[in-house]
Amino acid sequence: MAAWSMKGGPISSPTPLTLSSCRARIGRFGEKVYRQFYASFTGHINTIAATYGTSVKKRRFYAQARRYESALTAALFSDNVPKSVYTDLISAVHEHLPTMYRYVQIRKQILGLEQPEMFDIYAPLVSRKWT
Repeated sequence: MAAWSMKGGPISSPTPLTLSSCRARIGRFGEKVYRQFYASFTGHINTIAATYGTSVKKRRFYAQARRYESALTAALFSDNVPKSVYTDLISAVHEHLPTMYRYVQIRKQILGLEQPEMFDIYAPLVSRKWT
């Protein structure tokens, strides 16, 4: 089955990138940007963890003080969101995780990676743009 462009003509199948061409053109730059961006977080990981832990304790304290069932119920109260909406969303994400795992596995195969890194998720899978 052929794909069709917005102009109505058929599109030929794009050429997949190999790991060497992908990392040569985009990968090294993408890896460098990724590592530099997250290096600042890595340098402050203990501070971030402590701040988050304190925030969780504060929200739990206020929920208990205001007699909410939980911190989640308290957080959803002001927007009038039922707890079931939140739990259904989490369930939907968990239900579709196998699809995400399959997508990562396909990217791994197409790019010829042994162990994909987070920055590999941004690497293109085709060598040219669709028209």
